[in-house]
Amino acid sequence: MIDNFLNVNYNLISSLSEGLFMSKLIKKYLPFLVCIIIVFTTLFTGLLMPVNAQTLAEFDVVWQITGNKLTAAVNLTSGSFTDINAQFDMSGAACESIKQGAAWKAFKAEQEDNGIPVIFTANASSGQFGAAASAAFDVPGTFVTATFNIDNADDFSVAFTVTNCCLVTDGDNETEITPSITNPSYSNASVLKCGENLYYSLNEETGTLTISGFGEMYDYSYGSSPFYGNSSITNIVFEDGITTIGEYAFYQCESLESLSLPDSVCYINNCALNNCSSLESITVYENLNCVNYAAFDGCCNLQDVYYSGTEAEWNSITIEEENDELLNANVHFNYGIDAESITVLALPSKTVYHIGEDFDTFGMVIGAHLSNGKDVILKENDLQIYYDFTQAGEKTVYVTYLEKTAEISVTVTDHNPGEWIVTRYPDAENSGTAERRCETCGEAEYFTFENIFTSCYAYDGFIYGFSKGMTPESFRNGCISGTDAAVTFSTGENETIGTGTKVTVSYENGLDVEYEFLIYGDVDGDGFCDGRDATIVNCILNGMLSDEQMNYVNRVAADCSRDGEINESDVELLCSAGVFNSEIAQSNIV
Repeated sequence: MIDNFLNVNYNLISSLSEGLFMSKLIKKYLPFLVCIIIVFTTLFTGLLMPVNAQTLAEFDVVWQITGNKLTAAVNLTSGSFTDINAQFDMSGAACESIKQGAAWKAFKAEQEDNGIPVIFTANASSGQFGAAASAAFDVPGTFVTATFNIDNADDFSVAFTVTNCCLVTDGDNETEITPSITNPSYSNASVLKCGENLYYSLNEETGTLTISGFGEMYDYSYGSSPFYGNSSITNIVFEDGITTIGEYAFYQCESLESLSLPDSVCYINNCALNNCSSLESITVYENLNCVNYAAFDGCCNLQDVYYSGTEAEWNSITIEEENDELLNANVHFNYGIDAESITVLALPSKTVYHIGEDFDTFGMVIGAHLSNGKDVILKENDLQIYYDFTQAGEKTVYVTYLEKTAEISVTVTDHNPGEWIVTRYPDAENSGTAERRCETCGEAEYFTFENIFTSCYAYDGFIYGFSKGMTPESFRNGCISGTDAAVTFSTGENETIGTGTKVTVSYENGLDVEYEFLIYGDVDGDGFCDGRDATIVNCILNGMLSDEQMNYVNRVAADCSRDGEINESDVELLCSAGVFNSEIAQSNIV
């Protein structure tokens, strides 16, 4: 344009110079005239054209959501401005309130301190607010921060818009522009509601479900929970503040392996974790008051419960029916609490041991003073116990809990247990007993055993009332049951059992209990009642056989009538049995 302008003026000047006959003079000074014209043309063009902006204002909106709060931080990333009108528009979920962020408040205060008014408008019902400033903002940084409270689970979106922005130019001049905005809007449907003030989000890649906010979870019906049967949930993160776990909330989350509830949880409602079949451990705190019906039913792999309170506090929790999996788990009390000291409150009942014996905790009471100020009695399964009884001497047993240790002194001696002595034979109403005593220390060991004989009688070491003519084989098959002990007979397996035949029952601990068979009338021990037995009874009556010459059981067998005496009536019974093959009663007690 300048070149064309110069050409036109040059031609004009040339024509004038020819017309006035001043060609030589003008041509001599023409270069100087052209320079002057160029300068004035440039100045004239600058007055007609606006000065370009130094740098366009650029904003970046950083969105962040935590629980039920959505925060937008608007940053000026480049450029500068003197006046701006901006607003947020929310759709979907109405906001309960909009709070001005600290950065905006500081900016507002700074401008007002300089005598510059700053306008802020808000409309909570429509979810909109605007801000206007009449001062220059030329340092990149946070322009304004806004926080929204989300009050329901609907999809929502928020947009940041600038209706006008006056850009700083060359001092007094300004240009109204529409600046560029990075991330102008936010929309999120993955943060959903599971309580009036509780929100959740699920990371499908990691399997982590996050529940934030405060108060009670919703109670769901069967199959209506948003987490029902979700096998992708492997971990649940609860923010402190949740007070209940809702009914059927996590029903059949089969991939959930462990769960740590915050100490704010007071109630676990019906079927809340029902059929979480992979759940192995759960952590709960002493604020828990109630576990409702079937909350843990079907949690077949639940092994450990980590509880921050004491055993007494655990026992005070109401645990309703169909929670056997929880009740049968191993409860670790005072979880997360340190022990400041532990003390032996009562020694174990047994303090003398033999080489190789195991330490017996019966009667031992261990107390602990915890970091939370509580004094508690510890359970045996919370303790670690170390000892070495491989040699005789004075030994120390070390009892440890949470890295604190108490000591118990015991004596370990050589052991010579001695022989078992039967102190009572078993019968139809009583068990048998036996004892033995250590020949070194005199300590007694006791053993109880049951009557193993059926279809006959056992009394005071005698066995009677069984069928005549039995052999050890037939007796074992028909008259012995309910024992793993070894049973041996003093006669051959196929020989007839008679008065004086012995049977021995041998137990694994070395006890041998010996019984004798008794058949009334079988005085000679051949298993039958006949004339030979009558002859022996006559010899006794005539004084030809003394008590010393006969075994006790054979003499008892001679009293066929069971009247306490050996007399003619016994001879008559035996003669009748031999001649008429009559039976002699065997069922009366000895």
